Amino acid sequence: LDDSEPMVLQYAAMGAAALKADAFLPRIVSLLKADAPAVRIAAGQAIGRFGVDAGQFREALVIALGQETDPIARST
Repeated sequence: LDDSEPMVLQYAAMGAAALKADAFLPRIVSLLKADAPAVRIAAGQAIGRFGVDAGQFREALVIALGQETDPIARST
């Protein structure tokens, strides 16, 4: 989750979510501000996969969605 390659970040976020590795949630939340829309999409989806375990990050997700400028990322 510390790589600079967008595709690596996408897969890392989804992998952490699949493993329910909640220690990575803060880093995944920070990816909501990534330059690449695909990374922001993956981060939002990954946070969603954590379900109630990501409850403390709900506000950050709502804020990110409200600030999203990419139409595809906004509707995903």
